[in-house]
Amino acid sequence: MAVNNQDIVNAAVAGFYGGIGAGRATADATAATANAAAAFAAEVDAQIPTDAGMDAAKANLCQAICTGTLAGRYPQDTTAADYLALATSIAAAYTEGATKLG
Repeated sequence: MAVNNQDIVNAAVAGFYGGIGAGRATADATAATANAAAAFAAEVDAQIPTDAGMDAAKANLCQAICTGTLAGRYPQDTTAADYLALATSIAAAYTEGATKLG
């Protein structure tokens, strides 16, 4: 899958780990977790159009939304398309939130 925006991918991976780390030991993370994070990030990236105005604030917004979305969950699915529903809601929140950034 081609990457639309590497900053979104990075933010989604960081948010994935932030979310799954909420309330659990990070020692639970495995190679399968890394593969799940990559699949999740790929789907989030696919749902957010390429943003020529990408900056740190937008990357932080994406990371925060991903962290909140995954808080308390521990997905291990490595198929990007299986994250479509989550990624679509993240993209909607990102698109709305990005309009409020200065």
